[in-house]
This record gives sequence, structure tokens and C-alpha cells, in this order.
Amino acid sequence: MRMEWRIGRNLAGGILLALAGALGAGTALADGVEPAMSQTLGERASYYRAYQRDLEAIERLSLGSKKEIKEAAQLLNSFDPQRLSEGFLAHHALIAANTTSFADAVKDEAGSHERSFMSQIALDDMYLSGMPQSRDALVAVISSAADEVQRMRALGARFEAKAYELMNARTKSSSSPKNGAIERISFVPDETMLAKTRLVARGPVNRILSSAAHICMPGDRPGGAVDASLNDRDGAQCLKWAKLNLAQCLAASALPEEDAYCAGKHGLLEVSACWSAFAQGDASS
Repeated sequence: MRMEWRIGRNLAGGILLALAGALGAGTALADGVEPAMSQTLGERASYYRAYQRDLEAIERLSLGSKKEIKEAAQLLNSFDPQRLSEGFLAHHALIAANTTSFADAVKDEAGSHERSFMSQIALDDMYLSGMPQSRDALVAVISSAADEVQRMRALGARFEAKAYELMNARTKSSSSPKNGAIERISFVPDETMLAKTRLVARGPVNRILSSAAHICMPGDRPGGAVDASLNDRDGAQCLKWAKLNLAQCLAASALPEEDAYCAGKHGLLEVSACWSAFAQGDASS
């Protein structure tokens, strides 16, 4: 049985303030050891990390009441697409920058012929990811991003399953979601996955490694280069469409199962699809 949406109904209710990771502020300090120049990068990364903390909080919910479902859906609708896109890249740039082999290679390259090195980065979007010393950085970045994508997929599937459970109870039917449950499994990318991700996600990977390279270089660096690296128009636009679809879906929702469906379909699965290139080794991709 298809979900039926009632148009024109605005949702009420608050947000999970007690559980929220303060998405509007994004002022938490970034985790781990950061290179000296990266405070702005760290602030941007903290917005994405706050988003991940919100997902962790939502994971702990039982989804046993319509109030809980509604507030979770509203929380998922509270992120800023541009800041989330930048935060995703910044968070993983810091992970790459904290990889010793990559950081040392960048320092050596920049120390001996910085101008040529910078030109290579600007002209070849696979130059950094093709450096042998970047392998550990790529493994760390892809492992982290793929795990985050899988978390969103698994949580999205859980919301969809709840939507069908509530609908079936109300209509006395036995429908089930198309995808079913998605198991979250951590994995370390092998050489095949590394090569595939370098190609499929070459734009975001290059932006992540470029940002990491800039903050690994010795001396004070202008912030403009990092700002440009974090400006992923395609990624931000994908998140904007997902949020627009979620907002429209929630505006038309009148039942708890519809809130749950909106949250799972648009708030989690559609958002995760914006970063699906990093989960090439996931069986559900």
C-alpha cells in the first residue's frame, strides 16, 4: 500500500533540545590534534561533528511515540546544507592531515619546490590521491566517511520500517519497505575500493586532501585556498535538494508514519546518497 500524503498541514512541536548537538552553533572544538593553522577548518568540522552527534542521539531513541518521531524528523530538518557540506570536507581533511605519512610527504614536497607542488594540486585533481604517501590518509578518510554513510543508511531504513509498521497497524495491512533493514558493518577499504573511490569521488577526495595539504605546509598560509577547497557546489546542492524534499514532505505530513517516512527517505537516505561515493565497498551501495 502506498503512503498517502495530506498536503497543506504544517508540523508543530519542538526539537530534541536535550539531545541535539547544537547544529545552529557548531562551536565545539574539533577532536584530535590539529595543525596550527586550522582553527577555521576546525570550526567548520565541528558543525559536521555536531550533526553526527545528533544522529547518535536519534539512534538511541525508541521511536515509540509520535512526539519522538516528529521531533527527530524536525531535528533532521534543522541542518544548513552549505555548512554541512563544508563540515564534511573539513572533518575528513583534519583526519587526512593527522596522517603522518601524508603530512610528512606534503612538507617535503612543499619545502623543496612549493610553487610546482601547488601548481600540480591546482591542475591535477588526482595528483594528491595518487601520491604513494597518501594511501594511509585515504584509508582513514574513506573508512570514516563510509562508516558515517552506513550509519545514516541503517538509521534511514529503521525509520522507513517504523513508518510501515505504523501504517500496517492503522490500515490492517502487511506492506513492507522495499529495502528492508540495513546492517551497519565497519570495514577497511582494500586496494580495489581505494582505486574506485579515488575515481568516483575524485572531486571531494581532492578537496579533502587539498585542504589537508594546505594546513600541513610549514609557515602561515592564506585562508582563501582552504575556503576554495571546501566549496563543493555539487555536494552542497545535493544536500539542499535533500533538505527541500524533507521540508516539503514534512509540510504535507499528518500522521506519525508519514513523519517517520519523511525522516527516513529524505532526512537520512537521501542525505547519505550525497556522500555515497565514499561507501563503494558497502554491499548496500
